[in-house]
Amino acid sequence: QAAADRAAATGFALPTLGAMAMATAGSAPHYFDHPNYANSPLPIITPTEVTISSSGLGSGATATATVAAGVVTGVTITNQGSGYGGTSAVTVGITGSGSAATAIATVDTENGTIAAITLGTGGSGYDAVQAGTGLRKFVDGLPGLGVANINNLGQYIPVATPDTTTYSDSDYYEIEVVEYNEQMHSDLPGTGTGTKLRGYRQANVNGGTPAHYLGPMITATKDRPVRILFRNMLPVSQAGNLFLPVDTTVMGAGMGPSMEMMSMDPQNPDCGMNPKPMGCYTENRADLHLHGGISPWISDGTPHQWITPAGEVTSYAKGVSVHYVPDMWFDATTGATIPSCAGQTTCIPGATNNPGSGAQTYYYTNQQSARLMFYHDHSWGITRLNVYAGEAAAYMISDATEAGLVTAETIPADQIPLVIQDKTFVPSMEQLTVSDKTWDMARWGGEGSLWLPHVYSPAQNPGDSSGVNQFGRWAYGPWFWPPTAGITYGPIDNPYYDPSCNPDLVWCEPPQMPGVPFNSMGMEAFMDTPLINGTAYPSMAVEPKAYRFRILNAANDRFFNLSIYKAVDALGNPCDPANIAPAPESTGVACTEVKLNPAEVAAALADTTVFPTPDAGQEGPDWIQIGSEGGFLPKPAVIPAHVTTWVNDPTVFNAGNVDQHSLLLGPAERADVIVDFSAFAGQTLILYNDAPAAFPARDPRYDYYTGNADLRETGGAPSTLPGYGPNTRTMMQIKVAGGTPATAFNQAALDVAFAHKTDNTGVFESGQHPIIVGQGAYNSAYGTTFQNNGPLAGLAQIFDT
Repeated sequence: QAAADRAAATGFALPTLGAMAMATAGSAPHYFDHPNYANSPLPIITPTEVTISSSGLGSGATATATVAAGVVTGVTITNQGSGYGGTSAVTVGITGSGSAATAIATVDTENGTIAAITLGTGGSGYDAVQAGTGLRKFVDGLPGLGVANINNLGQYIPVATPDTTTYSDSDYYEIEVVEYNEQMHSDLPGTGTGTKLRGYRQANVNGGTPAHYLGPMITATKDRPVRILFRNMLPVSQAGNLFLPVDTTVMGAGMGPSMEMMSMDPQNPDCGMNPKPMGCYTENRADLHLHGGISPWISDGTPHQWITPAGEVTSYAKGVSVHYVPDMWFDATTGATIPSCAGQTTCIPGATNNPGSGAQTYYYTNQQSARLMFYHDHSWGITRLNVYAGEAAAYMISDATEAGLVTAETIPADQIPLVIQDKTFVPSMEQLTVSDKTWDMARWGGEGSLWLPHVYSPAQNPGDSSGVNQFGRWAYGPWFWPPTAGITYGPIDNPYYDPSCNPDLVWCEPPQMPGVPFNSMGMEAFMDTPLINGTAYPSMAVEPKAYRFRILNAANDRFFNLSIYKAVDALGNPCDPANIAPAPESTGVACTEVKLNPAEVAAALADTTVFPTPDAGQEGPDWIQIGSEGGFLPKPAVIPAHVTTWVNDPTVFNAGNVDQHSLLLGPAERADVIVDFSAFAGQTLILYNDAPAAFPARDPRYDYYTGNADLRETGGAPSTLPGYGPNTRTMMQIKVAGGTPATAFNQAALDVAFAHKTDNTGVFESGQHPIIVGQGAYNSAYGTTFQNNGPLAGLAQIFDT
């Protein structure tokens, strides 16, 4: 902010909407006077303007209006003008989205100026959001499992249907990766022209199922293998290029081995051109990696086990580590499965383990306890892009231990998956011109498409007196201390530098800029819009009873600290049975916010290091965590709502790290939790996140919450309005039905089920593989007396290294 203030003092000003044009594709980014970082479509407020007119010679007077809740509350003179007075009438007009506001001007007849403007009536409806702008929160339902749980946008998570006959020892699926469009919010383009995605569909049931985001979910059983025939059905040639920016200088994303001796333009590499030279890796590569699975290496889906579609003309049709399952056989001519050879290591003449071009086979053992996993792409150099584009889906293993808990009603039978991600959607061209003018709409997509950082905005600016770039995101090595030495491509001349510019008088571009590719990978990708099960800001309805949630953080980089808080309406009143008609926000939707500490919100407007927190007493139900990505825990853990705090003791080695939290999930982590809504009948709740991004070093530009500071001067977003995004804190609305609640969840019975039994039938001891290192945390599960402290506690401390 200090750098922004210094720039403003020398006349630098941010452009207004509509005042700029998009840059030419492939041109050098403006690293120092442009944000190069877009936000999802923002709500646009119709400004309230004050006009002062005279029937005589008076002119030049100007004023501004102050508006609160749509009502004009005051008028401030910004220029008193001249020539007013005599018999001339002076009229004050207040225009904008509202009506009925009036004001009267008082003229200083001696000086001919406007001395004062007195507000008459405040009117109503001013500073309103223009219709059709911004993303409204909680207008769409949460997609559930199967078509029976489809939402209003037509979204649901398909559940794969196993073929149990082709391979009698296994569940068999044919899975394809395809390109498709899906609407992810009512305020984004519809299905026909919706957000372009890449994802999976099942091909061997009912002629093939439609592709839907995060599907199809595969349900497996412990110790029963799953076999998959995977086909890459993505487009080929130039149509197969990703609809996201690809930094082809990333290893595996650009040059293949045959291009290593070719010269390269460091700012516009050949493999980033369209079309690409023959020696480049293609952008339509794909494979399957079962995240968390105990799989044989040939089926691991490593970065070098990718395949390209059949028909792709390339020097590299598949990765060097592609191997096929040795007992899955196909006709070498037709590619058809040969059922008679299923499970055998030899077959009839003309049979092969190779399923043909653009196809691959996988074998998953499922020799693991009940747990949620997921499968996703792992292609070399483009994994993060393929997953962000949608190549990920859930994979659920069940076992006898879990079934016993459900049968005994120890855990709820009702399961709801919550796959949480953050995305940014390309805004209008008008918004792009002032935030990311080098975004190539023709190549990567227009409004409603997925957006991704593609300009390496350096944190440093050699032209600033303190060396800081007000729009910077990441440290640039040659300008860091100590500087990065020995790099091949260092800083280059800045084409926007004007040697005649005097930085003591006006803001000037520095002589040099980073010598990075113009289309460059950002070091993190923190987006502004939370998606759950593929819908932005969903709303879900539950009964006043206990549910089991299977939660996956499928974000590329963002951590989530999840709590449940009570919602408030537009007047700040709790959304509970006593509030019969909650006041809606300007979006028409009520109960969209969590009440934050007003003093902290006010302080954060001046100092963005202040971290506003929910008002005390707004906490919703606890999490009861029973499992993680490793399956069931040794014992249940009750986790109450809790804001993020940091280690502030400077004497410890982890000073500055996150200290306390609620249900904290890093990327790819999972939580198996029970939430009991029986004490919240008739209330509206909010799934709330306040984990810092980056983690743990919070950048306030990535912390989007209602009423935050306007951060456009440093490349961030304007203040978030109630009821609208961008908002990474209020992620999902939960409406608990009224009426008679169910009996409160039996925590005591759950604890007993997990505890050690003399016949070794406790949940952990019967369902999990035996532990290797004893620790005190396992005592209740095994009936052991492992130490919690001391040399036999099973811990490696920093003093031992």
